[in-house]
Amino acid sequence: KPLGAGEDHWAPAASTNGSSASPGWKPSDLLPWATADNIDDYAEAMYEEKMEAKAAGAQKILRLCTDVQFLEPVSGHDTLMGVLSRELRENAKRSHELAVAITGIFACLAHFQQFHRCLTSNQCGEATMRVLEYESKRRTMLRKELKLHQGEMVA
Repeated sequence: KPLGAGEDHWAPAASTNGSSASPGWKPSDLLPWATADNIDDYAEAMYEEKMEAKAAGAQKILRLCTDVQFLEPVSGHDTLMGVLSRELRENAKRSHELAVAITGIFACLAHFQQFHRCLTSNQCGEATMRVLEYESKRRTMLRKELKLHQGEMVA
């Protein structure tokens, strides 16, 4: 069954006061339409030259991962997890959209213990931690630059 608009199974988290913590949107509102029948096409997109094509393929895979029924086909695909891990290691600095989509895929899978072996064997956790370390350092540098520029503006 294709995952179309309004058909995802994303459950918004409830806040401690009983109201919905959801900002009024679902992942399907932000991610391109995808169907499990085309998972091979999305995997092939990871081999494209253009970062936009890779990011679009990863976003479609992430869209599938927002519905638990598609986690098994994603994790069980012959080459997908390995290529996602490699793309994250090699291209996270070149495409923020690609890095976000791939880490989102890994996060969806990490919620379920039966996928941990697949994530571990493909070094997905290590690749994700490298991206987090890089982004943390990058954020620290940007904050320092911002403070420096703010100080120059005041002086």
